[in-house]
Amino acid sequence: MAAGVALYPTLGFPISEPVPSNKNECLIASSSAKASEWAAKAAYNGPSESSRATVEAFDFCRQAAEAAGAKRIVAELRLDFTGLCRVAAQGEWDDTTSVSPSIFVMITEVGMAKPWWRFW
Repeated sequence: MAAGVALYPTLGFPISEPVPSNKNECLIASSSAKASEWAAKAAYNGPSESSRATVEAFDFCRQAAEAAGAKRIVAELRLDFTGLCRVAAQGEWDDTTSVSPSIFVMITEVGMAKPWWRFW
């Protein structure tokens, strides 16, 4: 619901709450809400449904970054996704494979001090 409401200003619907100031901000807010929704579904649902939810969450993250003009983040999201798919295929991962978050350190390009998503 939050994702739809974030788009109200672009559609000309009246809204009594504070709204994003322009179309790109509306798209960023909406895509961020949808990314969160799908990430929660991926975490909550079983393996048979989590892969689709994960791809949906990824795509909404990408859309938010594109709307924000964050070309570096878009490129790094794609590198992470491509690397993760490659490692999963090579390792023949299945629904029972336990994967540590440290996998992203292994697939990060050499020479990059820290991926954009690591803020600690």
